[in-house]
Formats: sequence, C-alpha cells, structure tokens
Amino acid sequence: GTVAFGAMAAGKPEAALRRFVRSVTDGPFGSSLASEHYVESEETRVIRLGNVGSARFLDEDRAFIADSYANEALGEHFVAEGDLIIAGLGDANRPLGRACVVPDHVLPAINKADCYRVQIDSGKCLAQYLALALTYGPARQAAALLSRGATRARLNSTVARDLPVPIASLGEQRGIIHGCDQAMSRGLSAERELSELAEGLRDYRDALITEVVTGQLDFTR
Repeated sequence: GTVAFGAMAAGKPEAALRRFVRSVTDGPFGSSLASEHYVESEETRVIRLGNVGSARFLDEDRAFIADSYANEALGEHFVAEGDLIIAGLGDANRPLGRACVVPDHVLPAINKADCYRVQIDSGKCLAQYLALALTYGPARQAAALLSRGATRARLNSTVARDLPVPIASLGEQRGIIHGCDQAMSRGLSAERELSELAEGLRDYRDALITEVVTGQLDFTR
C-alpha cells in the first residue's frame, strides 16, 4: 500500500487535512462510555481501535451499547456512512494515524475515544482517498515522528488536523483508489499463495517425520 500510493501521489503538493474536512472530533471517554454501558445484543455499534485497519474497516472486533443510552447520552457522537475514522493510538503492530471509512452496514454507530471521527467535505475529497493518504502517504511519517520515545504513540485531534495530504483532483483520487485497490489485491493473492505453499511444506515435513519414526522411509531413494 505504501509503495503503490507513494508512486501514484509522487510530486503532488500537500495541504493540511483540515483543508479537506468539515470537522475532526473525538469520541466519548471516561464515565461517559464505561464497561457497564456495553450490552450483548446488537444495538448501537461502538467503533473501536480494533476496527481501524490500514485503509479498511475491520469488522471482527464487535461491541455494542444500548440504543436508549446512545440516543439519550451520546447523540453527538453518532457517525455517518462515509465518515473517516483516524486511529489516535498506535503500537508496534498497528501504525498511529491509520484511517478507514465507516461502512453503512455498521450503523447506527458511535466512535470511541481515540478514534477520531472526520466529516469530509465531499466536494474536495473522497473518503477512501483520505484513508489511503493518511495510512500510506506522507502523513504516515509525520505521525510516526510523534511516536519516538513513547511506549504507545498518541495523536490528538488537533495535531490530526495538520497531517499532510497530497492534493489531487477528484478524478485523480478515483484513479489512485483504483490503483491501490489493484495493488493490494495482488498483494493479498500473493500472501494467500505463500500461505498455501507454507502449509504444503509443513504437511510434507510432517509426513517425512512420520515415515522416519515408523521406519517407513527408504533412505536409498
């Protein structure tokens, strides 16, 4: 993703994220959203850091709060389809500042603290382009600078507004999205092939070990 986006956005001038968005807001924290507010039933979804992948929404981490509590106490934190979520925390495995687009199938939903909701100015930018730019573009290095010397890097919403984004027309953004999708699809295919090869080699190794242990292996072959 980094190589593909970098190649397609190379040489483009940059502007701060705030130029392309209408707002960047944090989610509820502390007693406003505590463990006792979560419910087993699938009511209002809570978007958490585990859902923010590298330019894609990860659906495996599922958490919910009651619709009644969400509507009564957290109404200002509802997200909409096409909003962007920026990860305000990062670690060794998941980069700080990565972003993804909110899909419609998770709604109604709110964003948790450290998952910054970004309302995009659709006349200036496409949501998926911004997700790619923040995850793989120059913003990635800018966010990484904040993590030096920290056990777990944190990005506040004010700093997030200043992250650099390559300037591109809407047509160019569509082309970059398409190009990155193709590159990532090829990468996933290669990853699957390597995984299948590794599994085949493990099976072959296990079979050889079994033959050795049982005395079935013909060493004259």
